[in-house]
Amino acid sequence: MIAYGIKHLEPYLKTKVNGKKLINEKINTGDWKQQNRLKALLGDVVLYLGTSIMANAETNYGIYLFKLMNKFKKGIDNAKYLHPEVRAGKNIPYTHFVYSPFLKNKKIPSEIEAYMKKYGIKLVYISSPNQLKEKLSKL
Repeated sequence: MIAYGIKHLEPYLKTKVNGKKLINEKINTGDWKQQNRLKALLGDVVLYLGTSIMANAETNYGIYLFKLMNKFKKGIDNAKYLHPEVRAGKNIPYTHFVYSPFLKNKKIPSEIEAYMKKYGIKLVYISSPNQLKEKLSKL
């Protein structure tokens, strides 16, 4: 969980589900501008639930910064300076799960898919919570 703007989530910080904490850690992103740029890189996976200006911006920031972090752009050194909590691609392949029932065309734009493929970001379309659970367990 990201620490900026979480007052509405505070009641859930100690909540447990099946004996495990619902929210297992907080990440201090500093401010909302930094959070919007980094959000897609602070976890092992991204769950894309629908299209909006900010959802697309966060996805595109994540793809672009992942590209920089992995030296896909000449002249750019490794971008470890982004944030010490960045973990995209460190433990498991950086994966974007797209929940297709919430998308009008059932897919994200083909240009975004092409960039994900080019930079080694795994893209998985899912259509149910059970399918998400199954795919997550295989990572």
